[in-house]
Amino acid sequence: MEKKKRDLLKILFLIIIIGFLLYKTLDYHGAIGYRETWSICLDYMHEGILWTGQPHCEGAIIPFYILYALDSVFGREYVQIATVIFSTLITIMFFWVFMRVVKKELGITDYFFPGLLFWLLFYINTITDLEAILNSFFFFCAYYFLFYREDKYKNYFCGIFLLFAMLSKINVIIQIGFLLLWYLYYSKTIFIEDKKIKIKPNRKIIFNYLEIFVPIIIGFFILTRLYNYFWVYSLHIFTNQVIERSFFEAFVLMITPDIVNISLIYVLLISISVISTYLFIKEKKFYSLLSGPVFFISMLLIARAFGIDFVGGLRYWSVIMPFSVLMILRLRQLFVNPLKRQIYMAFIIMVLIFPGLYTSPFHLKDDLSYIDKLNIIDRFTNGWQEKDELIKQIHYGYSIVPEQDGRVLIESDPSLFKRTLVSLGSNIPYEKVDYLSKKYMESHPDIWGFPRYQDLLGENIVYDPVSNNLNDKEKEIIKDIEAGKYSLIIFGPPEWAISERIIANVNNETLAEFCQVAVPNNVWLTEEGWHFSYFMFKEESNCIEMLEKMYVYYYDNYGAICGKDKFTANSITSTLRLNGIPFNKECASGGNSLEYLKKDIATKKVEILILLALLMLPFILFLTRNYNNTEISKKQKKLCLFILTLLFIIFIMCLLFINGNIPYSDAIVQTIG
Repeated sequence: MEKKKRDLLKILFLIIIIGFLLYKTLDYHGAIGYRETWSICLDYMHEGILWTGQPHCEGAIIPFYILYALDSVFGREYVQIATVIFSTLITIMFFWVFMRVVKKELGITDYFFPGLLFWLLFYINTITDLEAILNSFFFFCAYYFLFYREDKYKNYFCGIFLLFAMLSKINVIIQIGFLLLWYLYYSKTIFIEDKKIKIKPNRKIIFNYLEIFVPIIIGFFILTRLYNYFWVYSLHIFTNQVIERSFFEAFVLMITPDIVNISLIYVLLISISVISTYLFIKEKKFYSLLSGPVFFISMLLIARAFGIDFVGGLRYWSVIMPFSVLMILRLRQLFVNPLKRQIYMAFIIMVLIFPGLYTSPFHLKDDLSYIDKLNIIDRFTNGWQEKDELIKQIHYGYSIVPEQDGRVLIESDPSLFKRTLVSLGSNIPYEKVDYLSKKYMESHPDIWGFPRYQDLLGENIVYDPVSNNLNDKEKEIIKDIEAGKYSLIIFGPPEWAISERIIANVNNETLAEFCQVAVPNNVWLTEEGWHFSYFMFKEESNCIEMLEKMYVYYYDNYGAICGKDKFTANSITSTLRLNGIPFNKECASGGNSLEYLKKDIATKKVEILILLALLMLPFILFLTRNYNNTEISKKQKKLCLFILTLLFIIFIMCLLFINGNIPYSDAIVQTIG
């Protein structure tokens, strides 16, 4: 009876923790299960023209077919939430397979700790990304069939699952390569003897490989016949790029990171890679190979192609996370002596508490500086408050919008704009806003992908940004605009392609009824791109009021903004002049804080100190509890004290030498004209 009660409490605890984090994740990102830019791909599938030259829909084919089926059954309005539910069901199946491996590999039958790690590290990180869930599930199933099943047709099933994994997300090809190489070692076809690598030919293994590759070859053969541009959309679009640095440069970058400029998640990912490599050397297991050396190689490739900032993107590592959980569970079995147990506890603190290897309320932030109310770590730092203040100064125009009789139309995602309103201090009522959404309409091609499509497809590319070939939803919006439903239309940035096409197809008589104001905007906190939004008001008095208030505010606060960031001040000047306002101030010299605030460098010092303090905690508790305990050797106590002293020294050095000051400067404002 007691065991049943404990099991029930464990289940309840898991449901509460996962349920809360799921709620926070969906509340932050929206109840989405796939990339919104893929919605247009579903329209292409309904029309039978997917992958025929459009500069959209790069990725893998299986997620498209699943979304097509869900879209056909539930409709576009509910396809996202249907995808979330579908992904959850797949994850439940995944966990069942995962626990079978845990039982066979580690002898663990209790589900609580494996479940906590699996659902936090995998599910919460992938619930908004169908392709990541699918390719991770299929790859793990292939691993399960290859090494833990003895079915007659297990190799064919392994090949089918590997095919499905690649058709869900092509980046799994690296892990597949190592899986197939490891099978040679596992089957003793390749082995080490007298410190030499030797090969023992094995006809049975050759036939096993043939059985694995048969479904893969057949699958790709069929798909290349169905889609002429199959390889363009599923592979070449991801590999046709300029590599930023050499392997050596990327390696040096990874082992000597500027920790102040990158996410703390990087520290945790490297720790997993190093510890897993230690386990691999010790035990020669595939899960430690994948989450150790292979993980490091994968991170190296990302750092080489895109830079170290992208290494912290957990979406890249969904395939590796389940194997990392296996490593963490095995480490728990091995670290049994008192000192190693404290090292393990410090590691678990990093994994589960801070920084936390999952989408945590403590790290929900974006370029708009909106941070969840639970993020007490950042919200009470001077850096976050300064960032928040500058963003509200830049976007002052959003806070003085006159009250509207009609509705407001904006090109944005509802969950994103909800955070935007908070971040910008906007007075636009959320409940009065309608959205030009990628859920129903074609947005502009990704700036990352469009040049590649142009290069790969050439004259066969199909794209017309202001086409009058409109879908039903776009026609409905145009009809509403012409009927006078909207008294304010806002577009650009971050999005403007849908707005551009909509406005290009509204009749001239209706457009003549609107006046237009350019309002300073820098949602990405960068020097690239647009730095203003267009506000189109039905009432001309609204335009006049906006211009008057913006002139007065920016005239009075120009010196303060210039001292914070020179570029921001001058972009405000340019925007006001775009409206025909004779604004006569320019920032000749000032601060340079834009990128500093964008990367949250001002808050990083606090985060690093908190991490170090949490890492010291297990060792402090160990020493205080066992100071007079004769069962623990003096050597272990001395080693524990050494580790604690080392962490404390690092803490003091970070406290003294990490510069958390924002690069503001005395402003030099020139009056011109």
